[in-house]
Amino acid sequence: MVEAAAKGDRIAGLILDEESDGLIDHIKAMKIKFGSEQLKLSLVGSVLTKPNKFSELFKKKLAERHPDVLLQQTELPPVMGAVYLAMEE
Repeated sequence: MVEAAAKGDRIAGLILDEESDGLIDHIKAMKIKFGSEQLKLSLVGSVLTKPNKFSELFKKKLAERHPDVLLQQTELPPVMGAVYLAMEE
């Protein structure tokens, strides 16, 4: 999908636009739930962390709509989240 949008596929571009809006909506919900003045957010996965049409669109929208959100590197590898969840059970 990302590659198709980068090559100019209009439908793929519309889908990426809609999906990036969905992620922005989730961030808005997290800000409301946690009541944080500044939300710290780490992005994981190549679709969000590597330069591509989707990551650029998402980051642009994030900066425009939620300039107070701070993007930061993860402190631990993403797999550690699964390890912590498994330890809780």
